[in-house]
Amino acid sequence: MMKDLIGVHVEKTLLSRDVKIYEQVVQVLNAGNITFSDCYEYPAILNAILRQSYGQDHKTVVQEIKNKLHDFGEQKGVARFMEILSL
Repeated sequence: MMKDLIGVHVEKTLLSRDVKIYEQVVQVLNAGNITFSDCYEYPAILNAILRQSYGQDHKTVVQEIKNKLHDFGEQKGVARFMEILSL
């Protein structure tokens, strides 16, 4: 369930910013057979894709994702996800 929650928040964050870049991210994820929900298990991959797609602005995107997940940050898996995503 946490996997899907994170996937939804990541997807909503990207959609709220720029649809073109969102579509690019989706294409890269699809090329690796990864969904937004899979990002919970592969935060380093998501981090790399966000860096590639957003450049320096990826830090702002990561912060927005972290803000949306703030209430779940005490859960071990979510804390690990946010830590790796922030690298």
